[in-house]
Amino acid sequence: MGDSAAFIGTALTKWFPPYRSWTYGFFIRWFSLPLHSLLPLVVEQTLAGIVTCVALGFCLRRYFGVSAGIAAGFMIVCAMDPLQLLYEREVLPECFGLTALALVIAGVLAYCERPRLGTLVVLQVLFIALVSFRMQFLLPVGVLLIALPIVGTLTPGRQGSWLAKVSLHLLVSVIVMLGLHGAYRFAMGIKNEHPPAYTYGTRGMVLAAFAPLLQPGDSPSAAVAAAIRNDAAYPLADRSLRNDQLWNPGGLIDRVERASGGFYPADAVEGAIFRRMAVRDPVGMFLFGVGNYAGYWDFTAMPEALRFDRDSGPYDEVFTRRLEDHFHLDTSHYPRHGLVQQMHQWLAPWLVLLLASPLVLIAAMFCAGREKWRETGLLLLADTAILAQNTMLSTMTVYRYLQPLTFITLLAIGIIVQRIRTGPATNG
Repeated sequence: MGDSAAFIGTALTKWFPPYRSWTYGFFIRWFSLPLHSLLPLVVEQTLAGIVTCVALGFCLRRYFGVSAGIAAGFMIVCAMDPLQLLYEREVLPECFGLTALALVIAGVLAYCERPRLGTLVVLQVLFIALVSFRMQFLLPVGVLLIALPIVGTLTPGRQGSWLAKVSLHLLVSVIVMLGLHGAYRFAMGIKNEHPPAYTYGTRGMVLAAFAPLLQPGDSPSAAVAAAIRNDAAYPLADRSLRNDQLWNPGGLIDRVERASGGFYPADAVEGAIFRRMAVRDPVGMFLFGVGNYAGYWDFTAMPEALRFDRDSGPYDEVFTRRLEDHFHLDTSHYPRHGLVQQMHQWLAPWLVLLLASPLVLIAAMFCAGREKWRETGLLLLADTAILAQNTMLSTMTVYRYLQPLTFITLLAIGIIVQRIRTGPATNG
């Protein structure tokens, strides 16, 4: 319950979790805490899900000429997505994050159709809102928005005017990005009484993901090198212990923190260790990441991994008391099993599509036609970056990390279905 407990903590005390985004906790504070119930949060997340569905239908119709019937069908599929239905009922920010991502994608498609500076500015505002819900979008969406002015302003036969326009748009976009993200980082630093940063401690998460490749020589100091060697409780070579290395007392991150003098100094040390490891063995790290991704295809382990996403408890005593005192929620009745939980158990075919979503996007590129390659190419870039980050950098197989891929994948499948049903898509 670490994630939900952290957001509840933000709602109750205005605390900024050092290793997570924080705005979701304020949504709970503003809308649920005054009523002493989490039901308003469920309503808000359901409404956010509706916005996501509408954005999907709008993008299919407006930018890819998909028929009204097919677009409506995919809006219904989006609404019935088991991952979406589950997240609408959990104290986690993924539902709001997916809505913000859907709006970013809609803005990207709008910019490709008509490149305007105003659209870029709006996209940067949506980007920082997205990051404030889920920090995992920082790299993939950042790369997408850097590439957008370059790709979105391409006009055949007008290289001179294109170069001037792309330079202006890229410059304005980067300036707005630096300003907004700088403000977010400063707010995080002020609340944590530390230098500005998006988060603190997330470098340890990435380091733990590659713990079996770590060597004492990657350490910047003798004390930390000794801590790395002292792995009797949690051997570094054991791939299955990487999540324990991250969270458990005596694990790698705990040892590095103690050797570095605390949580915040360890964050910088962990970053230095990771950089040294990446320079020493970049190929090995890439192949190890591919192995992490391959672990998501282990269908024998999938039911238990899905159960871990779906069910929770028993709960921490302090957390349980907070839920009862502030939200009148009796956790003795949880986890509860119903239709949504049953649908979540049938996720395997959908997860296969999400894991293979880059191939689905490539198929959509050809179905949409050459005139839409800018749009579908950018969707492929975003999808591949999100998939790689959420699987290759994970400490364990967690299928809920694939949820951000659902919107782009449904968009691609809608394009393919349109081509199969009516031939080449036309703008409508």
